[in-house]
Amino acid sequence: MRKGKTGKLKVAFFSQRILSLKRKVRERYLIIGVCMVWGIFAPVKTVGQSSMNLSQCIDYALVHHPDVLSAHLDEEIALQNVRQVAATGYPQINAYGSFDDNIRIPLVALPAIFFDQTAPADAIVPVRFGVQYTGAAYAQLDQIIYMGTYWIGLKASKVSRVYYCQSSQQVIENTIYNVCKAYFNYLVSVQRVEVQKSNLEKSQNLFQIVDLQYQNDVATKADRDRVFVDYNNQLTELKTLERAVKASLNQLKFQMGMPVSEQVEIVSVNADTSTLFQLEELPEKPNYWKRADYKLMQTRRELGALQVKQYTSEFQPQLTAFGKYQYQSFSEKFNLWKTEWFNSQVVGLRLTVPIFSGFKRSAQVQQYKLELKKLEIGIARLEQQIDIELSNAMEDFNTSVDNIKLASENIKLAQLVYDSEILSYKEGVGAYSDFLNATNSLKVAQVNYVTSLFNAYLARLELAKAQGKLNEVIKWIGK
Repeated sequence: MRKGKTGKLKVAFFSQRILSLKRKVRERYLIIGVCMVWGIFAPVKTVGQSSMNLSQCIDYALVHHPDVLSAHLDEEIALQNVRQVAATGYPQINAYGSFDDNIRIPLVALPAIFFDQTAPADAIVPVRFGVQYTGAAYAQLDQIIYMGTYWIGLKASKVSRVYYCQSSQQVIENTIYNVCKAYFNYLVSVQRVEVQKSNLEKSQNLFQIVDLQYQNDVATKADRDRVFVDYNNQLTELKTLERAVKASLNQLKFQMGMPVSEQVEIVSVNADTSTLFQLEELPEKPNYWKRADYKLMQTRRELGALQVKQYTSEFQPQLTAFGKYQYQSFSEKFNLWKTEWFNSQVVGLRLTVPIFSGFKRSAQVQQYKLELKKLEIGIARLEQQIDIELSNAMEDFNTSVDNIKLASENIKLAQLVYDSEILSYKEGVGAYSDFLNATNSLKVAQVNYVTSLFNAYLARLELAKAQGKLNEVIKWIGK
């Protein structure tokens, strides 16, 4: 009789303990579920580290990323190239000096009759003309008056500078895109860890309940071991996901141009899904000129046309002016500085008329005309590519928005199923396999929601890139 009373007391005590644990676990799950749905992109805090949001990460990358720095240097190089080409059209002034020591003055053969009228007509007399030492100093000015290649080359250099500025803008857009992608990937990795921690806590709480049941002879050792194995699996997966977080953070630092050793805290972005995925109606025909790559292609086409003109202008005459002011001195002894210096001046025009160059210029003109046709074909091909990218990006975006809605509903349903199955399992009327399936379904639903939101951000990013509005979207996401 005593033994029966003791057993009833144990069961009563155990039932009361179970009900208390049920309430605590249900409250904890409810809090976790709400936090997961509304706090997917909550700040990821680390004590003692600098804090950076998406906008700050992008600003950092635009200052430190090697590709961006190289692109800005290319702009400066293009600017100096414009100055170099322009300088060839300015007056060119040069000063020269020379000193000659004629060790053996060359002989000049003259008819002897110049010196002796009675000399035979065919007689030759060798004569040395000149002195041993001569010196000269002069300055010369050259100025282009007309040269077709100069003006076209100057215009081409300016267009080339525009090309490098556009190329720099494309590098900046690619850097922004890569930083955003790595940023979202890091946030998703962190949230997967949070989801796994939640699942691990559930598994730990369940183990405590089953262990208590086992101690009170309500659950078997096999039940206890199954729950413990599941807990260990959850713990192993958590460690794997935590390593993935470190790898994704390093990737983000790489895209930012930040040293891996530098400590940083990554905080949230705009996660208001009610305004996140509202788009204005797309025009029937895309505006290609908003795309940096399209601008680059058009600028290359303009440069190709200028190259054709430049080689064509080589058939035109060239006219230059020059002026020269000179001093000369002559002496038989090494004392030019003591002798008299004679000056002279000359000014003139120089006309160059191309006549025949072996068809070289003609071949160059034809070559660049063919290159220009290739560029025009490439532009038409790029327009087709942009149309396809825009259509695919819009389709992917709409699909990702639908997936978010489905994933959100799945979380709610999976949570209801999980609550029902764990209650049945605790009361001893449910199978462990059903409870395990419910647990896995809830975990999959949670991960799918996080992944769907991440994919929606990427799809929005891809759509903005296809539209050439990447900067506008970045401002909106980071607000």
